Amino acid sequence: MLIEPNGSVIKTRSFYGRTGHTRSQAINLSSIAVALSGDFNIEEPTKEQVKSLKRIINNLEIVYNVDVIGHKQASPTSCPGKNLMRIINNLT
Repeated sequence: MLIEPNGSVIKTRSFYGRTGHTRSQAINLSSIAVALSGDFNIEEPTKEQVKSLKRIINNLEIVYNVDVIGHKQASPTSCPGKNLMRIINNLT
């Protein structure tokens, strides 16, 4: 899934489709990737993006009982950026 700055959500794959969002195949096969448009090391996610992210996470927690982690917790990267990581940490 991709969340645009205006908060709209684009479903990029089926929840059951294979993804390649980390270097770990185990994580790729057992996770759902939610991405936000932007560079959150230098900017803040929009209020609309955060609202959509909260809604998606709430729904995924209800249906799939998911753990929420940032991309950098699964692969060596700076993504999702310090500004979004702070928000993710406050959501869980």
